[in-house]
Amino acid sequence: PPQKEYRKRRPKGRRAVCVVSKMRYSRDMDTKKEVVVFDDGCPTCTVGMEFAEAHDSKKALTFVGMNTEEGKALSEKHQLDMSASAYVVQGDGTRVEKARMMVEVLSHNGLLGFVLSIPFRVPYLSDWLYNMLALHRKHVTKSKV
Repeated sequence: PPQKEYRKRRPKGRRAVCVVSKMRYSRDMDTKKEVVVFDDGCPTCTVGMEFAEAHDSKKALTFVGMNTEEGKALSEKHQLDMSASAYVVQGDGTRVEKARMMVEVLSHNGLLGFVLSIPFRVPYLSDWLYNMLALHRKHVTKSKV
């Protein structure tokens, strides 16, 4: 997989190198995408998915509901605890969850996504905020049913 090197400054003039893989999981393997497994029975999650999908200009995300056949297969294959979080599954099998998942998904949504992801980037606050949202997710948005 193609890799990029990112350098960042460290105290005392030392430099650290972090190699980040750009390989993404794909159902058809022709396009490289990240797969987001979300609770498709949750109104808040569905609104978030529709927002992220509409603002993903590069179409780099594929959304899969946890109650679909593919969602169940991914949950079993990658041992996803869907009661704890939604997940981004990457090509190498790694999974990203909770606040880090929110930042990953919103990073594909331009400036608006960046602004919305700021609370999920704050250490210590980010996972607490995600847990509060997850705890009350079925009450945040009103269901149309």
